[in-house]
Amino acid sequence: MSRTVWDEPKLKIIDKTNESIMCHCCNQETNHRVLSSARFSACYYTDDEYDNSMDATTLIEIIQCQGCMNPSIRFSSWDSETVDYHSEGIEPIVSYDFYPKRNQLTTFDKSYALPNALEDLYSETVNAINNGSPTIAGIGIRGLIETICREENIQGRNLEQKIESLFTAGKISNDSRGILQSLRLIYNKSAHESFKPSQEQLRISLEVIELLLKQLYIHSDLAKKHFPGKDS
Repeated sequence: MSRTVWDEPKLKIIDKTNESIMCHCCNQETNHRVLSSARFSACYYTDDEYDNSMDATTLIEIIQCQGCMNPSIRFSSWDSETVDYHSEGIEPIVSYDFYPKRNQLTTFDKSYALPNALEDLYSETVNAINNGSPTIAGIGIRGLIETICREENIQGRNLEQKIESLFTAGKISNDSRGILQSLRLIYNKSAHESFKPSQEQLRISLEVIELLLKQLYIHSDLAKKHFPGKDS
């Protein structure tokens, strides 16, 4: 039997010196201002003959990048059992987490202009990569190629033939055809063999798909708008 005793949360409004923190929007370390914090502390007791206990603290801070001005949340946590014995005074080891996460992929600018089915699947695939779900992300990459073919009215008995038809229809270059066929082979394993691609494989694959999406649905419309032909 064990029990937990919580202290009263401590809330603060802070005007604090800026800290250098990785920004989820700027994708680099920038000055962040800590605006407010809430501290939650508890003592965990083991009801046995030893009557052991452990103190634990979680600090939640609202921080704001002083470059892009976007807010985020920093979580800091430590306890009396996880300490650095090599530091002066035996300091607790603090673990940090952020929301939104740092060093994560984001959807490209103007992705809202994609056809609805592509926009939804693209966003879900990015989330799967960020959430550490490589098999689901791999299926998403393959699904994006399938959905592009469907949106472009490309026919074929299987995805291999559809990619060839994309090339024949002038939608992709010969180099792109070879790359998409390679992606097809890799992510068939995700769909049928629960293959887990590496994070680097997924990031590179997503870049390839993003270039294709931009070419088909973003750049072509921008070119028509800003560089009209003589017959326009």
